[in-house]
Amino acid sequence: MEEIITTILYRLYIQGKWDNHGHTPIENATKGFPKHLIGNVRKIIDKLVKQKILLKAKHNYGEGIFLNSEKLKEIEEIIEKRTQ
Repeated sequence: MEEIITTILYRLYIQGKWDNHGHTPIENATKGFPKHLIGNVRKIIDKLVKQKILLKAKHNYGEGIFLNSEKLKEIEEIIEKRTQ
């Protein structure tokens, strides 16, 4: 689970998906994970939204997610653990 969290955050971080100026559809955030884990990935995204690490935006194509800039330090700490 920790690996999934860091992977999601790392991908959004390096792509510059901050605040409402850079968001990605939830379907795109689940790409690259094994099919049997997609349900878990979606649950983890919901958990990160509840923690306000990720925020959601509604669009004509569905919902998008992006990183909350107010949680920058927390996000960087999580990502840093991944690279060690």
